[in-house]
Amino acid sequence: MNTRLLFLIYLIECVVGAGIGFYFFHKSQEIGSWTLISTIMVLAPDRADAIKFAINRIQANLVGAGVGLVAALIHPPNVYMMAFGIILSATVCEVLDLKAARRSATVSVILILLAPTGKHFYEVAFDRAIGVVAGCTIAMGLTWVMHNLLDTFGKSGNNIQTTDRKT
Repeated sequence: MNTRLLFLIYLIECVVGAGIGFYFFHKSQEIGSWTLISTIMVLAPDRADAIKFAINRIQANLVGAGVGLVAALIHPPNVYMMAFGIILSATVCEVLDLKAARRSATVSVILILLAPTGKHFYEVAFDRAIGVVAGCTIAMGLTWVMHNLLDTFGKSGNNIQTTDRKT
C-alpha cells in the first residue's frame, strides 16, 4: 500500500483521536488526559501495530495500576515503596510473559505513587486505568474504521483501474 496514503490516514486518525480525547478531557481532566495520551500513543499507520500497541498499553497500565494500588495500601508512597512497586510490576510482567509491557507498567506505578495533592492513590489508579482503556479503544476503533474504509475504496478503485486497463 502507498506509504503516503497510510501516512495521511494516520494524520487523520491523530486529529480525530485528539478531538475525541479532548472532549473526554473537558468531561474529566484526569481520565480525559489519559484517554487523549493513550489514543495518540496507540495510533499507528499499520493496523496490526495499532492493535499490538493497544493491547500492550492496556496490559501495562492495568498491571501498573494494580501494583501501584497494592503498594500504596501497604505504606504511604516513598522511595522504598516506589522501588518495591517497580520490582513488583516488572516481576508480574515477567511472570505473565508481558515483557513488552514491563517498561510502561513500571512507569505507571511511579505515576500512581506520585498522586497529586488532594487525590487519593486509588482515584489516580482508577482514573488512569479507565482513561487508558478508553484511549486504546478509541485508537483501535479509529484504526479499524479508517483501514476498512481504505480497503473498501481501495478494492473499488482497483476494480475501476482493472476495467480501464482492459478497454
